[in-house]
Amino acid sequence: MKYASMTDVSRRVVLCLLAAALISLWPSALHAATSSDEPPIVEWSHKYSGYTKIFHLNETASGYDLAGVALRDAVNLSKVDQSGLLQGSRTFYLTGDNGKRVTITSAAPTRDGGFILSGTYPEFYYFDWIPYVAKVNPSGEVEWSKDLARDVGYAELYDIRENPDGSFIYAAVNSGEPMILIAGKWNEHGQPVWETMLKTGSFVELWNMDTLSIEQSPQGYYSVIGCNRGKLDIWNLNGAGDVIWTKSYGGVKPSVGIPLKNGGYAIASSDYFTDMTLTLTDALGETLWTQNYGVQGKVLSVEQFDDGGYLIGTVKGVVKTDEGGRLEWAKTDVDRVIRVAATREGAVILLTEYGNMIKLSAPPRSEKVKSLAFDSDSYSLSIGQTLDTVVTAVYGQGEVHNVSGQVRYSSADPDIVAIDSDGNITGLRHGVTTISAELSGVKTSAEVYVYGSAPIDRLQLDSGEYSLIVGQTLYFGRNLQSRRAAPYDRYRG
Repeated sequence: MKYASMTDVSRRVVLCLLAAALISLWPSALHAATSSDEPPIVEWSHKYSGYTKIFHLNETASGYDLAGVALRDAVNLSKVDQSGLLQGSRTFYLTGDNGKRVTITSAAPTRDGGFILSGTYPEFYYFDWIPYVAKVNPSGEVEWSKDLARDVGYAELYDIRENPDGSFIYAAVNSGEPMILIAGKWNEHGQPVWETMLKTGSFVELWNMDTLSIEQSPQGYYSVIGCNRGKLDIWNLNGAGDVIWTKSYGGVKPSVGIPLKNGGYAIASSDYFTDMTLTLTDALGETLWTQNYGVQGKVLSVEQFDDGGYLIGTVKGVVKTDEGGRLEWAKTDVDRVIRVAATREGAVILLTEYGNMIKLSAPPRSEKVKSLAFDSDSYSLSIGQTLDTVVTAVYGQGEVHNVSGQVRYSSADPDIVAIDSDGNITGLRHGVTTISAELSGVKTSAEVYVYGSAPIDRLQLDSGEYSLIVGQTLYFGRNLQSRRAAPYDRYRG
């Protein structure tokens, strides 16, 4: 039997003490983040009928331009105002070179307010699907389109986006043998500038990648980040598409990443069953720290806020951290999120697979709600008309937030006015009543006047038959049968 010497024991004690000291000084690297007690504020939530998916949005001065699909293969471009209310939409179809209809699978915004759309269309015998890309302007007119068919096999396009100079970069996998992972660049008209082979591999290694993205870094380089089957790769390319360096990580969960202003990388990792982590690296890909958030949900995206913090999107919602990776707030109870995007004023938009659009804002620094208010003291509408309302809250330090999607609504007389969970009121019967909103024990109310008569179903005389002599005049009563009860007596509209 081998025994440890006193020197060995002393060395181990010193190492243990040193490790304990490091843990206490750097808890973010080894411990789960403390979750925030305050949830974000749901400013509003809308579901747009006819949609199956909204892929992306462009923020405008008056609201948001949305790109998605309606029905099966129809492209839908819509405009909504700053409250998410639909202002107009346009639906159209795209076709490939062989005349077959394109199924759009993603969209990315462009500088002019349009979108770069990507999808697939079937080959002649329906055995293969050809990747297709189209640049559309804000009116939905196609400026140019092209496919990614190859001499041998076809490419699967994973990411395409516009650069600040108007050119486009993409990342794809070519389904030859061996399969090839490629990155490329097109000019503003979709014409090739360069294409670089980054990796070759078998069908098992490269088919159906967990994630694959490309992005221009603040330094002007191109970063390609790919993850598949427990392995993450980062390629750093110069402006001509030449690989400068590459870095691989083993034993990782599905991950997404972005280049940072300091030249490093932020990498978010999680699948459906493991805790989400955020890892920061230096400019050469060496790990600086990793933070665990104790929530599950496959990651979709990560981006850096103007305040230096990070926004991590998942299929269940979103996590917001500060610059050091400490959790600030989270919402992870949303069903089937497909896109998370930050707005200019620091709010967050969630898009779901079923056409939902949800706007979140950070929880207030002060906990207590001081007052609530509708956007009007009174509303007037006709029978059958629907109006939207907006509720704002003033918090302890004077912070004002739109909390329309956060409050609980009620109508004093649901037979006169109905109000739904989004604050939309509908006139049902002639009269006057009040609507109320409540949040954290604080209430507000507003009067609602409903004018106009209920629709008449039929006219009915007061008898089925009458008898009179020649020259006699008979007056009969009138009974108008309406769909709803008599008008509210107090109201004289």
